[in-house]
Amino acid sequence: NALYIVSWRALNKTEDSIADNVSSIANMMHYSISRPDALSTLQQELDNIREFIRIYRLERPSLISLVVSASEEHLMGLQIPKFTLQPLVENAVLHNPDLSALTITVEVCVIPEGFRITVTDSGAGADPQKLNAFLRYEETDLKVSSGFGIRNVNERLQLHYGNNSRLSYADTATGQLAAVLVIYN
Repeated sequence: NALYIVSWRALNKTEDSIADNVSSIANMMHYSISRPDALSTLQQELDNIREFIRIYRLERPSLISLVVSASEEHLMGLQIPKFTLQPLVENAVLHNPDLSALTITVEVCVIPEGFRITVTDSGAGADPQKLNAFLRYEETDLKVSSGFGIRNVNERLQLHYGNNSRLSYADTATGQLAAVLVIYN
């Protein structure tokens, strides 16, 4: 609530950009602390990602766009653990040196007995075999910052949906790195 008051005061002083950024921070905080273990709709997760991108632009003005390929039914009907996609998008932003025009794409497909969410970006990718080995706790020369984000996503998917659900990485036909979440109901 305090952040919303700051936002309102900034609006009263016609400081629209400050008000927008403070609102984004408040929205992200609200999303993270309200029922943190609850499931979230895909739409809510994507809204949180948009707030993250808005806040990131404060530090580094850049052209980051989020493209979503999902039906309205999937956006409002699919339930995922909070912060399932956000670490993947954050990695796409933080591990790409050129953010002059970064496009992050989130695509949802129905598969037998579940669905698949693929997150790709137009930037430089890592080695998918090394990332998959890292997810399996195998020794790899992959350099990771803290290493908890993608492992956390993978483990929460398996805890919530069963061991067949998972995060894995692959190269796309166009050579982009894809983070692929397979979730079985």
